[in-house]
Amino acid sequence: MIPLAVPVEVPSWPTCQIVYHTHGVTKQDRKAIKKATRKISKVTGITFVKGSGGIEIKYHRYSEPLVLGMGGYLATPTTIVDGWVHLSTAWKYKLSKKDKQSLFMHEVAHSLGANHVNSPGKVMSPILTGKTSWSHIDKKELRKVAC
Repeated sequence: MIPLAVPVEVPSWPTCQIVYHTHGVTKQDRKAIKKATRKISKVTGITFVKGSGGIEIKYHRYSEPLVLGMGGYLATPTTIVDGWVHLSTAWKYKLSKKDKQSLFMHEVAHSLGANHVNSPGKVMSPILTGKTSWSHIDKKELRKVAC
């Protein structure tokens, strides 16, 4: 039997302007979210608008104490219809401003469809680095979800 090579299309957001909404976030979080979305916009061309629908950003109670957060999306085979960023309530007041911004950059990027990079010390590494600037490897991954 010969396996067939079937191209897999990665789903994407249907527009370059994405709405996000927050629940239970702090003033410091709102500032970090704004900085994170601005940095993502510079690489992807995607703009972010606060409203209802789109990406939901909130805290979630995880049973695993080492989970800082998760980001993802709900999609049809070709189109992302909703995104989410859930941060652990256990870490709500324990992270520095820089770590929170790095975490928001990372998780919002996941909600757009970006994956982890296999390179330590980058924003999109699977482990929180505290980095708040995109490396060339991070940018390469983000460009996959750009407008």
